[in-house]
Amino acid sequence: MSNSLISTHTFMLPMRWDYLPKGYNIIKGKQDYNFDERTDMQTFCKLMQNSDWKRKFYTLDNDVKRYNEMTYFHSYATTTFFDLQQNSEINENCIDGNKVMVYYEIPIADHETAYYKIHTKDKTYELKLCDLNLHVYATGVAIFAIACENHLYFESEDILQINEFGRRLYPQFLSETEGNMTNYIKETFLASQLEIYCPNANQGLPIIEDFSDYSSLNKKEVHQYQNNKYKFNCIIQFPSIIKKLFNDNFVFEAERETVRKVRFSILGDDRMFFQCWYGNNEVSKNMKSIWPDEKTYFYENNSFWYAFMNGDKNSSFITQQNHKLLVEDIFKSTYSRWINQGTLFGFTRDSFVMQTDEGFYAKSLLSVHIS
Repeated sequence: MSNSLISTHTFMLPMRWDYLPKGYNIIKGKQDYNFDERTDMQTFCKLMQNSDWKRKFYTLDNDVKRYNEMTYFHSYATTTFFDLQQNSEINENCIDGNKVMVYYEIPIADHETAYYKIHTKDKTYELKLCDLNLHVYATGVAIFAIACENHLYFESEDILQINEFGRRLYPQFLSETEGNMTNYIKETFLASQLEIYCPNANQGLPIIEDFSDYSSLNKKEVHQYQNNKYKFNCIIQFPSIIKKLFNDNFVFEAERETVRKVRFSILGDDRMFFQCWYGNNEVSKNMKSIWPDEKTYFYENNSFWYAFMNGDKNSSFITQQNHKLLVEDIFKSTYSRWINQGTLFGFTRDSFVMQTDEGFYAKSLLSVHIS
């Protein structure tokens, strides 16, 4: 890949996790057990041992980027954001009883060969895979993240495509097309195929998700009625690019629940939260330009900026088709303090994005805070 960094992309999935203790019954459900049993961090960490995931304490190690990151937060918040080694934690397998969060990552030994490929019906995007990590909280929530760099695709429409298709977990809808119910959704929102390769994951083999499990709905219903209790198991599944990163101590479907394992559940919908930094001189110059009325900036009424913030794949047809509401939404979601430098920040329910120029300061310093 080229040495020139064009954009960074991080896709994050919030998940609920529950440890299923001895005596667990799928019909009775998790609610029959108290919260402390289901969120036992020490047990979770034991189940993660001998897997591709490695716990990693947060240390500075003469890394100025880590120093800059830690000093950004108040000291009382650092235990929530960073897995700081406590006195009782003599190694990575020891968990302090008051621990709020533990951090895991799959080491990526060779950044040049590790990749995240997004296959769409028109194009394949190959991103440099930089990080696979997992933040596990004592509240029963975990955040899974895929962090990537783009060194190949410069056009703004490509950036939109990467964000749109790279974050989809399962079909948003299915259609009655002959032979395959995913044909139409793969032409609109869903990637044809997602592929992850990391030398230290899945025995060094690529992991592929083509969503073929959704091509038919035959025998998908799972209903249970026993002991006067009814349970319906959702047909939505975690994609393989997540499931195959975990060992057999973790399950992702209700029908596979069993004792002494951890069950993950998706919190949210078919889209992962995404962060993205994009450096482009021309786009940045356009955003900070002034309209002829000399009262407003171009970004305040710009379809690309709206699409970039909201994860739309095409700036020529955005998901906000009311001009008045478009302006209002951009105003509410944009932090424009540094607009005269060509820098914009955008915040929505699903995203945190930054648009800058291609300068050294933007690439070397600003991009770090969003990757």
